[in-house]
Amino acid sequence: MLRTPAAVPHREDRSYWRQPCALLLLAMCASIPLYPLTEHYGSGRVLLMLIDQALVQLAIRAVSHSRASARLGWVFGLLSLGAQVYWLFLPGLLSAVLSHAGLLLFYGYAVYVFIAYINYDDVASVDEMFACACLYLLFAFLWSHVYSVILILDPGALYINDANNPDRIFSYFETLYFSFTTITSVGFGEITPVSSFARAIVILQQLCGVLFLAIVVARLLSLMQRNRHP
Repeated sequence: MLRTPAAVPHREDRSYWRQPCALLLLAMCASIPLYPLTEHYGSGRVLLMLIDQALVQLAIRAVSHSRASARLGWVFGLLSLGAQVYWLFLPGLLSAVLSHAGLLLFYGYAVYVFIAYINYDDVASVDEMFACACLYLLFAFLWSHVYSVILILDPGALYINDANNPDRIFSYFETLYFSFTTITSVGFGEITPVSSFARAIVILQQLCGVLFLAIVVARLLSLMQRNRHP
């Protein structure tokens, strides 16, 4: 049964930063400037793992609106943690792929739960607005791990010009940067897709970004207008 604004008045009375999704949004935005630190320190891999797992745990808290989703969220979180520990102590092609694949699966699950949460009812709550912003960032993080896997299997799939990458080594931050560039459709800069498969993935992510604005954001704005003028 769909809820009405009158049925959940307490949701709008809560402070912004007490909203579960607000904490996740803040953490994800704060983590982005920290990723470049992983490029310049020997312990960068450990730092990257800690950042990823902090986001995973906050995402679990944000999407745990039922016991079933909480349990499944912890399953995906523990799987991704195990894959990253494996990569940390036994670096190699397989462990690197599994590390990114584990986070890819978790972010995919988080995206699914966030979409279900936003579309649960006809009430546009404060937390759902934060959830919408989180969903957009989760899409960007999800696709960044897709590009990371592609680069591990095909190092020439993406090209970054020599002026911006003199050592010709792709770090995770480069794939994250490229993912945000693609999903926001601001146009390619120093990083461009080279292989046909990479271009196909870019097309899918661009469609994802456009459809997000056309469907999810438009629906949320429509609900907000309906709630204000029932």
